[in-house]
This record gives sequence, C-alpha cells and structure tokens, in this order.
Amino acid sequence: MEKTQKIIVVLLIVAIVFSVISTFLNLSLINFEFQPVNVKIPGNNIEGNPVGNVGFNVEQNPGSAG
Repeated sequence: MEKTQKIIVVLLIVAIVFSVISTFLNLSLINFEFQPVNVKIPGNNIEGNPVGNVGFNVEQNPGSAG
C-alpha cells in the first residue's frame, strides 16, 4: 500500500510542476506581438465574372456505385 501511495504522490507532483511550467509559458507568450501574414495576390491571375459569381460543379467519382 505504501508503494502505491508514493507513486500517486510522485504523479501528483509531476502534474503540478507540468501545470505551473505550462502556465508560465502561456503567460510569456501573451507578451509577444504576432504580426499578420501579408499575402499579396496579383489581380491579373483572378478569373471570374464582374458580378462575383462562382461556378461550382459536383462530379461523381468514376469508380463509385450510386
């Protein structure tokens, strides 16, 4: 019985230490300023009509039954 209690106490201590470390890491990440990713899409590569409608086609897989 005493061996089981020691294992439980060790696991509790490991869980508490892990929780404290992860809390400190999360709080330190709050101070970082994340910059947005700038993705530039050239306007001449966009295809479509002036209204903005998008064509959507659903095709069945060649080997499927149904």
